[in-house]
Amino acid sequence: MGLHGDVKKFLRVRFPSSVGDAVPETQCDVLVCDHMWLLFKFHPDEGAATGEDLVDFIWRPMLRFFRAGGSSYACVFDVPERVPVAKAEEHKKRYGSGPRPEKPTGTCSPSSLPLPWHAALADRRARGDVCAYIARGIVARFESHADELKDKELVVSGVGGEVVRADAKGSRVWKEHAAVAEVGEGDLAVAYWVNHFADRSVVARVLDTDQIPILMLRAKLSRRVAPLHVWLVSPKTGGSDERSHGYECIPPEGHTLVDVLGLNDEMERTTRASVEEWVFWIIAQKTDFVDKIVQNLGVASTLAALEEDAARPPVSTAASAVRTMFGRRGETTSNPRRPIVRVTASRATCDSREMSIRFGSAIASAKRKRATIREDADVEFRRAWWTLLYWSYGWDGPLRESLRPRPAFGFDERGMRAKAKEDVSFPDYISG
Repeated sequence: MGLHGDVKKFLRVRFPSSVGDAVPETQCDVLVCDHMWLLFKFHPDEGAATGEDLVDFIWRPMLRFFRAGGSSYACVFDVPERVPVAKAEEHKKRYGSGPRPEKPTGTCSPSSLPLPWHAALADRRARGDVCAYIARGIVARFESHADELKDKELVVSGVGGEVVRADAKGSRVWKEHAAVAEVGEGDLAVAYWVNHFADRSVVARVLDTDQIPILMLRAKLSRRVAPLHVWLVSPKTGGSDERSHGYECIPPEGHTLVDVLGLNDEMERTTRASVEEWVFWIIAQKTDFVDKIVQNLGVASTLAALEEDAARPPVSTAASAVRTMFGRRGETTSNPRRPIVRVTASRATCDSREMSIRFGSAIASAKRKRATIREDADVEFRRAWWTLLYWSYGWDGPLRESLRPRPAFGFDERGMRAKAKEDVSFPDYISG
């Protein structure tokens, strides 16, 4: 569902050297694009637009990228049935409220589209058919430009449970990357392909702000040195937001550019907190636990106060053991000024009580005093911590069992928050 809306604003103000309206200084060699948002940017003329119009809409920016000197283009789609159970609550909030959506009619073909278009995008099966049609269409377009694009590469990820690669040799299933078809969420599949192109200059063109902390974390864990930028597209269309920006490989559009490596360096160089802790704080701004803090203090005040508090020694002793997300005893820290937050691709430790104290300290040091901490802090921090661990996943295959949520995290087996006792099943048009 994206980060809290004020997080991007805070990052622009707090770290202006790394987050702003600029364009990358380096040539984009690889473009990784989450194509799900592009479906919502397409506005067909009801009754007149066709499947070929849709494919053209998707293909034109890709051809522009190749003609501007780009080498590899990875287009990513969601695989809804592959998301982990803890995402079910998010999907319920996104699709489960309000009246049952209108059912689309028609199919995606060279001469037609399923209509109404908004209903087709809200229907999982219809949306899957649309994505499959686009995938076949852009591969065919690439092959039709074989002479012009003989030294280029197109990757289509997340359609039909497989990855298709097209280059001068033709198109084929890329079996070596079958694992990414198990990732499910486009945000994380983007991170997979960014990691695959680890030694090349990469731009991730996305709409979802989640991509910022995900790639911050993945770049830190992989010790990335090649340039990496998040091109965060403005959700607005038309008017001034379609302005030219001078970066030829991407169409004119409003955007925020995040220099991921620069942001990581700026955070750790100018603050006392680690990238991992910053990412955890950013996630926590969207939990129900923090909602009341954000409502009264604001994201900027909360993050600024947490940053200030990170410079102080923790309340608990440095020798106290910290709990892992599964409740087992973890390792200890000997540096009282470093936060009790450590993440690797296979393991994480966090003391949710320590983090609750830290948020409480942030409230106490803020100028406005109306915020309070809820009693279910442990559940909500574990929820944020599970997200952090999920984002740091090391990509060696399907989501391993040890990363699947347990009722002890505050979730039941269907992804509902256990303490909230939300036992209403999902509508059949979501789970079916």
